[in-house]
Amino acid sequence: MIVRKEIEILKESALEAKATAVKFRKKNDDAMEQIEELQRHYGVAARVCEEAIAKKETIEKSYHEKMSLLCDCGLNAVLDHSYVASADRVGLSRYCKNNVEKFMKWWNEDEEFRREYARHVQRKFRRGRSHVADYKERATSSNKHGSKKCKKNNRNKN
Repeated sequence: MIVRKEIEILKESALEAKATAVKFRKKNDDAMEQIEELQRHYGVAARVCEEAIAKKETIEKSYHEKMSLLCDCGLNAVLDHSYVASADRVGLSRYCKNNVEKFMKWWNEDEEFRREYARHVQRKFRRGRSHVADYKERATSSNKHGSKKCKKNNRNKN
């Protein structure tokens, strides 16, 4: 009898141990699934981070290129005024030719430059302004004033 009681106690202990082992395996499996899911999320986050860094570097490069172009434009404005003020037609012609060549080089070699330029021009047209319209306005206003000066100068010469 004592042996049977001990056997039953051992059987109960074994059943409890098995139940505990099953619970432990289930918890362990759940923890492993969570770890695997976290690793997948980490992998996705790492790829997104790499893409964001690459995009940031691209934007920074574009920003530096645009700032360089802006500095060139500022320098060009100073040169424009100096050539016009000095009435150096040969220098001004050479300067304009160099600017056109530089523009054509950018146009032919840089697709992003073409897109940016087209977008800029389209924005001006949407606002009702264009280079042609601006030029015509300037030409009209200068002709109004310039034609009077020309008539005055022509009267003085006669």
